[in-house]
Amino acid sequence: MKQVALAEDPNAVLPVTSELSYLVPFSIGILIIDPLFVLTYHVAVRRWPEYHFRVTALPGLACGLLWFSGNCFAIYATAYLGNTVGYPLTQTNLLIAACWGIVFREIRGMGVVVIIASALVLLAGSGLLAVFGSGGALVVEPPPL
Repeated sequence: MKQVALAEDPNAVLPVTSELSYLVPFSIGILIIDPLFVLTYHVAVRRWPEYHFRVTALPGLACGLLWFSGNCFAIYATAYLGNTVGYPLTQTNLLIAACWGIVFREIRGMGVVVIIASALVLLAGSGLLAVFGSGGALVVEPPPL
């Protein structure tokens, strides 16, 4: 069984069953709460738009699957690299989202310059974390593949 060291006391360890053990209750919570949010919104604005389920079902499921797989990979990256390195590196996905905004011309003009400057800072920070940040990882042994 894998053991993870506590930040307060490196000698004390807690058993961890799986990095992905919370995903089932998390998914059930999304299935329950999301429709409640949508219903509450429509009741509050007193407007009911047309939903095109036949058109949006397949792209919506594909997006959900892509998000789920990215979330699983982010959890494993954090487990392998630790909270101080793995989690910040998983947030570099925002750079890819910003680049898509430039490609589809959602971001123009000075916004592109800001994105490029931010990308340089983000990549420099990611490189520094990758090179120097692994000393603070709290994982005693990496999870099996």
